[in-house]
Amino acid sequence: MNMKDAFRFQNKLKGLMCEATAILQDRRNIVKVKTTHLRSKVMSDTQDAVVEEAAPVNMPATPMR
Repeated sequence: MNMKDAFRFQNKLKGLMCEATAILQDRRNIVKVKTTHLRSKVMSDTQDAVVEEAAPVNMPATPMR
């Protein structure tokens, strides 16, 4: 592989990484976690509790340079 092909490949990878970062930073792509507490199995007269919340974000995504 010569230098021209190497730089072309590097630019392609950089573009893909930037696109992936943009997708991951989009708030519409956040995963929601739905937890169901099966209370009716313990006490038949109670209803199950369903909790839906956004998945925790441990660290922000930073774009590559």
